[in-house]
Amino acid sequence: MAQQSWYESFFPTDPYLDSWSPTKNYMSLGFAPGYALQSRELLELQTIIMHQMSTTARTMFRHGQPRVDLEEESLVDTRFTSPVAVNTSTHTFSIIRNAQFFANFQLGAGGAELSKPNGFWLTFPPVTDNLYTEQINNGQDPGTNDIVGFEIESLENIPGPEYVDYTTDESLLDPAGDQFANSNAPGATRFAYRVKNQDPTSDTPRYLKINDSSIGARPIGEFFVPIAIFRNNTYFWAFDNTTPLRATN
Repeated sequence: MAQQSWYESFFPTDPYLDSWSPTKNYMSLGFAPGYALQSRELLELQTIIMHQMSTTARTMFRHGQPRVDLEEESLVDTRFTSPVAVNTSTHTFSIIRNAQFFANFQLGAGGAELSKPNGFWLTFPPVTDNLYTEQINNGQDPGTNDIVGFEIESLENIPGPEYVDYTTDESLLDPAGDQFANSNAPGATRFAYRVKNQDPTSDTPRYLKINDSSIGARPIGEFFVPIAIFRNNTYFWAFDNTTPLRATN
């Protein structure tokens, strides 16, 4: 991978102007009483923590690795031993809605692209409930070395990181009632990665995408998150190429 550390804050541009940089080695912020709190100082708090968390996570998890909890969660059906189960005869995936996969993108050869925050758990398919859904590989039968996964919205085609504010998501308006002065006041802007062509308000998730690529090379697309590779008429986890996915009965 060309770069394994991002080095720019979530909100470096105007009006936020968070000037955090890992080269400064800032580990904590101290606030002297009697002085106004700067908005960029609040932003820098989260940037420091998230950079430490993502950097640590990149030493523990590989790109495309599914999150498998050691303790059973109430949202996880006992029929599933992992977030993904497959039927090798029909090439059908059954994926827990809102399953999480680790994303450590290949960020490009140089320039500002390398500054994008990286090394996080991303949700697929991101829908508004936690029931199961059946994902079919777009009607395509996979071939040897085909990689199945999903794509993150390419950040090269939009101006800078993806910011979501109250103009694109009305739920970010302050939900206070009309009796309060801040009712419907603009809420804070969010930094977000988006699953390509996925409507986050829809309970009809998009299909998985097949990329014709060998596991020895990066899957097509810098922001592609691999889930499985098809070999010997079965599926293997794409991130380690060794563990077969459990077939459904």
